[in-house]
Amino acid sequence: MEIKSKSQKEESKRGSLYEIAKSNKIAFLRNKQPQPEPFFFSWVVENKLAGMGFPCFLEQFITLKDKYGVGLVVSCIEEYMCPPLDMFEKTNLQSILINWADRSTISIKQMIELTDQMDEVIQKNEAVVVHCFGGKGRTGTALACYLIAKLGFGGKEAIELVREKRNGSIETESQEKFIIDFYNKLNPDKKQEYLVNENQNFLKIKLRPIKK
Repeated sequence: MEIKSKSQKEESKRGSLYEIAKSNKIAFLRNKQPQPEPFFFSWVVENKLAGMGFPCFLEQFITLKDKYGVGLVVSCIEEYMCPPLDMFEKTNLQSILINWADRSTISIKQMIELTDQMDEVIQKNEAVVVHCFGGKGRTGTALACYLIAKLGFGGKEAIELVREKRNGSIETESQEKFIIDFYNKLNPDKKQEYLVNENQNFLKIKLRPIKK
């Protein structure tokens, strides 16, 4: 299934520029041979929910399935950069594509639908892994929203845990604010207010309950 961001206007075929994106990723590697271990893979919820960087090799998909017990790969990336479906079919992995531009957000409605789909797989005792290109901004945003929607985390707590498990995650102020807005949408009686600190450093957010 594909969930497309309304802000995305590209009509490119899925994976049409995957090989170019793959080459750009590999260009930064010392060892450019196929590597079985997924880039920047780590668990946020042990054996259930993980994040990773852009997958370049079929061997990485095999590792996800056989070593980590992954059943679903969520691609939070532009449609034309997404790994083609045949890579998932060859390894019997489910795929969800969210056509999501770098350093941006999607709609709250889309995120609610996504976290529901992720949870369906996790409830079947299969793990879910989320990726974008670097595995930090869009990936971290989706992971934090799952913690809020399905595990009862507050907005601040979700951001802190994802960053603890995956250094550098959630890269922009708009992504932080989206996570708080997502929490508030699901918890209207326990709203949190997003405050940028005095130095405008979005990596050090302040949260407080909104007084009624």
